[in-house]
This record gives sequence, structure tokens and C-alpha cells, in this order.
Amino acid sequence: MARKKTEDVIPFDSPPEVEADDAITGAVKDYLALRAQKDELKNQTSQINAMMEKIEKFLFDRMQSGDEKFESVRTAHGTVYLGEETFAKITDKTAFFDYIKNGDRLEVATISPNKAGIKQHLDVGEYVPGVELSTSRVARVRKK
Repeated sequence: MARKKTEDVIPFDSPPEVEADDAITGAVKDYLALRAQKDELKNQTSQINAMMEKIEKFLFDRMQSGDEKFESVRTAHGTVYLGEETFAKITDKTAFFDYIKNGDRLEVATISPNKAGIKQHLDVGEYVPGVELSTSRVARVRKK
């Protein structure tokens, strides 16, 4: 099954650029302002997360240093306590996928299609069973 591009389904010739009306001009201006705010907030969030991680490391080290180890410490502002986080990392992809496939154990994995990989297969005419790839046209905004 070959991938159908939007251009294959709906012929589209780019019209010449036209002058935008006030509503479109205002919407583009608002969109770009919101995108700039989002980028700034993303930057601030990254900085805040880095600072919080430093404080968490300090607290952990402090609670685990010296002769007395603490599981929790109550302060006037709040309580700090030690907890656990669990992480999973694939160390042997073949063994992991065999385990899933041979035992019908889908609950141990999160599976989602890789659109770039699927596009590559479809571009050379190779059908990928059980996956539908679609393309839609959307409005995009770029700065002048």
C-alpha cells in the first residue's frame, strides 16, 4: 500500500500571496505573541526545573550525610521526605520483544507507531499492517 500524500488526493497549486485582511493580520500577530510567550515560559520552566533538581540533590545528600540518616524532616514551610522512583530501560531489545511477542505480554510496553519509519516503508512500497498513516493540511505561521 503506497502512502497517499495530500497533494495526490487534492491537487493544490499555491495561489499567489495576497494581502491579508485585518482579521488574519491580527490573528497572526496574536499567534506570534503567544508563541513567544510559550517559548519564554518553556525556557523559564527548564531553568526552574534545574534549580529544583539542585535543591532536591542538596536535601537528599543532607538527609543521608553524617551519623544520623533521616527519612523525613518537618520544617515550618513543609516536610521533605525520601521517596522512590522506578525507571525501566531496555538493555536487550531482541530479548524484550521476544518476551512480549511469545507471551502476549503487551502490558509491559507502551507501543506507538513511528511515523518517520512508517513513511520510509511506505515510500518504498512496503505495507505496514495494522497502521493507518494520514496527512492533513494545517495552517502554519512563520515570522517575517
